[in-house]
Amino acid sequence: MRIREYTPADLEAVKRLHEGHDFELPDLTHPLVIVKRVMVDDEERVRMAGFGRLHASVILAVDRTWSTPAARLATVTELQKDMMAHGSKMGLDIVTTQAEGRFAERLAEMGWTKGFGEMFYRSID
Repeated sequence: MRIREYTPADLEAVKRLHEGHDFELPDLTHPLVIVKRVMVDDEERVRMAGFGRLHASVILAVDRTWSTPAARLATVTELQKDMMAHGSKMGLDIVTTQAEGRFAERLAEMGWTKGFGEMFYRSID
């Protein structure tokens, strides 16, 4: 077994590995998919694959003592619009965040889609 860079010739093997999953295989030609690695056996058959796509993880801090809940929500909406435009200018097209409870409901109302599974994170050391 060895790990090497993914090549377009690996696509059909990766598709076979992905069969049966409840989420769509990302477009591996997208320029924001910046990490593309496969593990192959001694006969160069792809046995495992991993991909990393660049995106922004959004963190929101709000002074809950300021103004009214409705005014804060309106301001969050404006801040979201501004941040999305700024991220787009930098070449990003996906943002993620973590939320629960009423704020998760608000995010859905603001056009966010609940992701698949649970969010995990790890620092790269």
